[in-house]
Amino acid sequence: MQQATQNYTPREVITPIVGQRTFVRLDYDEPKERQGRYGLEYQYTLNNNTAIMWLDGKAKEAIERTGARAGDEISILKGKQGRANTWQIELVSDATEPPQTQEEHANKWPGWEPQQRQAQPAQRPATQQQARRQASTRAASMPANHPGEQSPLADTWCMCLRNATIGLQRFQAEAKLQGFEFEIGFEDIRSLATTTFINFCKYGNAGGAR
Repeated sequence: MQQATQNYTPREVITPIVGQRTFVRLDYDEPKERQGRYGLEYQYTLNNNTAIMWLDGKAKEAIERTGARAGDEISILKGKQGRANTWQIELVSDATEPPQTQEEHANKWPGWEPQQRQAQPAQRPATQQQARRQASTRAASMPANHPGEQSPLADTWCMCLRNATIGLQRFQAEAKLQGFEFEIGFEDIRSLATTTFINFCKYGNAGGAR
């Protein structure tokens, strides 16, 4: 176990936000399929193995319609129609071209700004949605997405982080109903994920979210 964990490399978890365009470069032609809370979901490795992203089946189909393959850069714009997600996905550049600069993105899509420039108000308590975004973007995970990638336990560690995030979000929502509000920090997520990961290594159960 010690030898396996030494091979882990932290990755950013990219979560598309409604109404905010996201740019990513695909590392592989196809994502990895897995069973999520609401059915099948698809895990993409991105940006030269530095980030991952989970999308639903409709988003996967939208990516496929662009013809994007490994090395291609795409833009993702998530929307809402009632309670359902909508996806506008476009091919930005292919594998033979360098990634476009932020200036080029802004010229093609007026009004676009990188996510890190859109800071939340400093003195307002974080809402559940804001806390979820903060936790998702700050959480680091290490999935073994394709054969030959890093460690056979990496997918398990990634799942433990995700389940810890979901569990803490649910606890936060229940506490809010009782009149309590608090922020979810990365250390909270990592501590719970570490405990779950250790239990898996001991007993073979990663503690899936329910």
